[in-house]
Amino acid sequence: MNMEIIKKILSIDNNLPIDQIVEFILVYLRKSRKDADYFKDEPIEKTLERHEEQLQEWSINTFGIKIPEKNIFREVVSGDTIEDRPKMQELLNKIESDNVKAVLCIEIERLARGNTIDQGIIAQSFKYSNTKIITPYKIYDLDNEDDLSYFEDGLFQSRKYLQYVKKILKRGRIRSVKEGKYISSHEPYGYKKKKLENEKGYTLEINEDEAKIINLIADLYAYGIDTTYKVKKDDTIGSISKIYSMKKSELISNNADSKFNMNDVINIKCDMGTSSIATYLNYLEIKPKKNKYWTPNMIRNILSSPTIYGYVTWGKRQTVSVMKNGELVKTRPNSNNYIKVKGKFKPILDENDERTKIIINKKNNLSIDRTPNSFSIQNPLAGIIKCPICNKNMIRRPYNNRNRVDTLYCKTARCKTVGSDLHLVEERLIDSLKDVLKEYKNYVDNYNEEYKKEINKNDNLMTIIDNELNKANNKLERCYDLLEDGTYGKDIFNKRVDKLKIEINNLNERKKEIKDIDIIKKYEERKKAIPLLKIALDSYSKCDTIKQKNDLLHSIIDYVIYEKTKGGRGYEDKFKLKIKLKI
Repeated sequence: MNMEIIKKILSIDNNLPIDQIVEFILVYLRKSRKDADYFKDEPIEKTLERHEEQLQEWSINTFGIKIPEKNIFREVVSGDTIEDRPKMQELLNKIESDNVKAVLCIEIERLARGNTIDQGIIAQSFKYSNTKIITPYKIYDLDNEDDLSYFEDGLFQSRKYLQYVKKILKRGRIRSVKEGKYISSHEPYGYKKKKLENEKGYTLEINEDEAKIINLIADLYAYGIDTTYKVKKDDTIGSISKIYSMKKSELISNNADSKFNMNDVINIKCDMGTSSIATYLNYLEIKPKKNKYWTPNMIRNILSSPTIYGYVTWGKRQTVSVMKNGELVKTRPNSNNYIKVKGKFKPILDENDERTKIIINKKNNLSIDRTPNSFSIQNPLAGIIKCPICNKNMIRRPYNNRNRVDTLYCKTARCKTVGSDLHLVEERLIDSLKDVLKEYKNYVDNYNEEYKKEINKNDNLMTIIDNELNKANNKLERCYDLLEDGTYGKDIFNKRVDKLKIEINNLNERKKEIKDIDIIKKYEERKKAIPLLKIALDSYSKCDTIKQKNDLLHSIIDYVIYEKTKGGRGYEDKFKLKIKLKI
């Protein structure tokens, strides 16, 4: 198919330069189950690279140039639904724009393999945005009934094939587990994967270094710690008690003097739970497999893992989809009905020895469900406040039966973000929302003046960027002159040119961002947000429960970044909040 026909199909102006035509085309890449069947050992990146070469070859044959990098969407995660595929979500948002005319992919089945709802969403998105689907063999126009029917049939057959393959694979996995083989793709802590000799499948072999850590964890959990500690520089009673999770009074009572000198030797004996063990391992600078620091959950998961006792399992925590408040929610509950068999590998912990029995007994005592039947949310900011360092939600730390108020803190071990009293953060957030409401009202009421200010500001920025672009382009021309007269060698020339091209590209991107700023849209969004903000703020103090407050904040706020790196007296309220609104 020649370029003139494609221009006509995509409704592109004939006089438009080639480099602008390819800007209208996006590329979507995803590895399918077929690829897994034919190229079993090929990594997903290699598959996508192979497909990209084929699509870029089509682009070169058709237009004479490649599709630009920024228009390529590579789906590297595996997922049956749109929700599980972030790049597909981006693509569907992109095709809503008039700047996108078509999506190029290897075959239509790459776009959707999920349920009929997802397939319908994708079909409607392409149809109503008037976006064409291009494969190397055919162009699909979903406004055309024949193309739409062919497209839907293709997705339906793809779905049937997927369900059939998943059924066969599940049957094979269950059979392998029952034979004691290890089928998971990741290596559990304490083991390395090993190919079975003279038969298909994998088993495990003990990783001696990690097995020593597991044995140490088991000893600490079962027997506690009975050791001598040599005092180091800057050690205090508080720091030593934190390492061993002891009360300061116990540590002092075991030693005649409440102060220690450097190199003093202290006899320490205490029970240790998962938190104490995690703190102890971090203090010893023993690193876990993937994370920077140990957490209580990691210790708990290791001690609860059937693998370290020599078992393989199937179906212990399967993904279950349930309807909650009209939405499909995925959960992974623990199941009592699962397959558990002896694996074809040696256990790290013997399930019959005294130490293991103590561990299991302690775990059983700790696993009693202490959650009240009428559990209710206690943090009005739950799921809203994020730590800027680790990007995790900050949580509430309750101080029951103490003369302290609840605090908001980051649960990541050794995170540098300092917590604050929960009520202070809540009050600051409400005050900040009131300031936002006041700012929005002022903007809308004085729109004409604000409009002029933004236009002038954008004009000034464009002038500055144009000046910087001229300088960068002049430097680029100078580089070619210096190469010609021999001042620059090829290596220096290439490095300098690459650096300047990146600078020019960044400036052009910034220029495009300023051009794309829609001041009228900004006005409309703020005008629409004012009554929603006002209702939320007026209703907040009248809420009967903390859950109602939390739901109200979630309705208007996407997330809030909390910043604080200094603690102690005088810094109680020295934190910053950056609010990202939904409205």
